[in-house]
Amino acid sequence: MPRRRAVLAALGVSVGLAGCLDEPPDLDPQLPGFEDANESAEESDPFAGIVFSDETLRDSGAAVDFRVTADNTGNERQSITLRAFLYTESGSDPLRTVDRVFDLRPGVEERVGFRDGGIRLSQSVRTRLTRLVINAKVGNFGTNFQELASYSGEDVRAVVGE
Repeated sequence: MPRRRAVLAALGVSVGLAGCLDEPPDLDPQLPGFEDANESAEESDPFAGIVFSDETLRDSGAAVDFRVTADNTGNERQSITLRAFLYTESGSDPLRTVDRVFDLRPGVEERVGFRDGGIRLSQSVRTRLTRLVINAKVGNFGTNFQELASYSGEDVRAVVGE
């Protein structure tokens, strides 16, 4: 615990100084626990070992299907959440979100997408859609989503053949 307290104290002093200096101060790597703090942050990165590639958007009848290749190069099974945000011109809040949660075993590369043929789009949603954003989150609670792909409403309508 003394090492952790020293790191927290050093960070507290740095944050306090940053408010006075108009720029962040350089941290001294000689402080006790400095390297341990950096290593633990890298080890706890939930995206370490997961690689997303080959994103595609295609027509699936009454839906638009997003597919991505997820490769777990790490040593642990990972829970992955894909979330689609459908936006219209009426503000910054999404009209609707669609989620897909799946587990990916270590050493497995899998092509994944949304269930039931993709993201269902009614005719009115297709017409009003201005943006489709696909985000991913690796891990459970306490992890953040990262954007994988973003499509304009015109791009989505072109895919579904309108």
